[in-house]
Amino acid sequence: MQGLWGYISFAVVAITTMTSLLGIGSWLRTRWRKLPEQVQDREWHQWLVWLHSALGRRLWVLLPWRWRHRLPLWLGIEQHAEVYMVLGRLLLQALAVAFIVLILSAVYGEEMNLNMAAVAGGVTLLLPWWKRYQERQSRLHAQRCQYPFFLDVLALSVESGAGVMLALQTAAESLPSGDLQRLLQQALFRMRSGMSREQSFERLVLDSGLVEMSVLSANLDNAVKMGLSLSTVLRAQADQYRQERFLRAEKQALEAPVKMLFPVVSCILPCTFLVIAFPLVMQMMQSLF
Repeated sequence: MQGLWGYISFAVVAITTMTSLLGIGSWLRTRWRKLPEQVQDREWHQWLVWLHSALGRRLWVLLPWRWRHRLPLWLGIEQHAEVYMVLGRLLLQALAVAFIVLILSAVYGEEMNLNMAAVAGGVTLLLPWWKRYQERQSRLHAQRCQYPFFLDVLALSVESGAGVMLALQTAAESLPSGDLQRLLQQALFRMRSGMSREQSFERLVLDSGLVEMSVLSANLDNAVKMGLSLSTVLRAQADQYRQERFLRAEKQALEAPVKMLFPVVSCILPCTFLVIAFPLVMQMMQSLF
C-alpha cells in the first residue's frame, strides 16, 4: 500500500513539474519577444540559439524523408532554420524534463527510474506536437468554412466577364484576412512568376491541406480547354460543400451524446448517487444504533 501511494505521489510531482516547466517556458518566450534587440543580441542568447539549431539539425537528420516534407507544413514554417530551432527547443525541453524526473526518482526511490524519465521526456516532446496538430485542424476548419464563399465570389466574377486570373484575385481579396487568403495570394504570385496553374494549385493543396482545391484546379483546366461554363460548376461546388459542412455538423451533434456518456457514467452519476444515498445511510445508521 505504501508503494502504491509512493508511485501516486511521484506521478503527481512529475506531472506538476512538467506542466510548470512548459508554462514557464511559454511565459519566458512571451517575455523574450517583448525585450529590446540590445538585450537579445547578447552572447549567451547567441549561444542558446546555436544550441537549439545544432540539436535541431541532429534531430532533422534522423527523421524519415516523409516527415521532413510534412514537418514544415505541420509547423506552418517555410524556412528550415526556424524548423531546426523549434526541433532543438523541443528536444532540449524533453531532456530537461527527463533529467528532473531522474533526480526526483533518485530522491523518492532507492534508484533512478529510467523508464519514468523516458516516458516523461516523450510526453514533453509530444505535447507541443499535439498542440500544433490541434491548431492546424482549427485552421483547416476555418478554411473549409470560407471556401464556399470564395467559390461564390469566383463564380460571380466569371459571370461578370473577368478572366480566370482576375477572378481568382478578386475572390482572394474578398476573403477575410486569414490562412486561406494568404495561401491564395501566394499561389497567384507563383502563377505571375511563371509557374503553371497546375503546379501552383498542387503546392496550394500541400500548403493548405484542402483537397477541394485540386477539384477546383481540374474544373478550371476543363473550362479553359473545353470552353465549358465555369460559373455553373462553381456554384454547384459551393452548394455541395455547404451541404457537406451541414452534414458534418449534424454528425458531430449526433456523436455528442455518445461522447458525454463516459463522463456522465464515471463522474456525474456516482456523485449524484452519493449525495442522495448519504442522508439515507446516515438515517439508517442512527435508527439502528
